Amino acid sequence: MESAQKRTLGIALLAIAIAFVAGYVPSSVGARKAARENDRLELELSLARLHGTLGMTSYEANRNNFATAAEWSTRFFEGLKSIQENPVLQQDPARLAAVRRISLRRDEITSELARPDPEVRTRLAELYAEFEQVAPSAR
Repeated sequence: MESAQKRTLGIALLAIAIAFVAGYVPSSVGARKAARENDRLELELSLARLHGTLGMTSYEANRNNFATAAEWSTRFFEGLKSIQENPVLQQDPARLAAVRRISLRRDEITSELARPDPEVRTRLAELYAEFEQVAPSAR
């Protein structure tokens, strides 16, 4: 191959490489940003579902359906336990601390629902208000 042909081929290969990088990098950055936003939205959805579950726990306790309230409570606290490993939540120390603090009330709520202790209604209402700080409802 002649020197001029080698040079032309080298320039062509360099142009192809530059075009590839110019197309790949922005799309890769965009894909990562979209994945982070998806993770954040999945966390918010999980928190909203847990908020609803806690609301149903309180609702059933107020109807004196303590056994059903206990089932809802179990779902709520199990969900709370699993969500603590969420990477997005791990990056928010204040919110993670609030979730852990709320999780510590599991035994108290569970035992009051098992008795059934009417005071659990007040504790569930307080817990619901506290969880509002973690999973603000849509307004």
